[in-house]
Amino acid sequence: MGLTVVLLSLAGVTALAWLAYSRTVRSIHDDVRRTYAAVTESEDPCRAGTEAVLRRWSELGWSRSCVRDGLPDGPWEAWSGEVIVIRGFYTEGLRTGRWVWCSRDGDVTRILEYDPAGAVIRDSKRELSPFAPAPEESQDSSCSQAR
Repeated sequence: MGLTVVLLSLAGVTALAWLAYSRTVRSIHDDVRRTYAAVTESEDPCRAGTEAVLRRWSELGWSRSCVRDGLPDGPWEAWSGEVIVIRGFYTEGLRTGRWVWCSRDGDVTRILEYDPAGAVIRDSKRELSPFAPAPEESQDSSCSQAR
């Protein structure tokens, strides 16, 4: 009788663990689907002559890049949930201009600026140039969302 009780207890624990796991997996799949829907329903930022390419990015997210001749060329966005958490710009495969990292709450968490050759010239977490303006002074550093 004791062995039967132990086996039934183990079976119950296993069933509960499986139920929790399957709910977690289902929740992750739902989050991925919601993120994909948000990306595809938002306005396409790509210029004429480029193609929008969606890729899985992070555990729950998607990225959208504009591609010309196999290279990223134009706006790039990373989405997590229904919000953009990173936005930046590529020029012929190189990161250029301002790249903004945002929390899911919409707060700016980091800003990187790249020169036309793709080199970092400013990092809001670690100032590289004494002449660069503070992130708060930058005009296009918002985390405003597409939705």
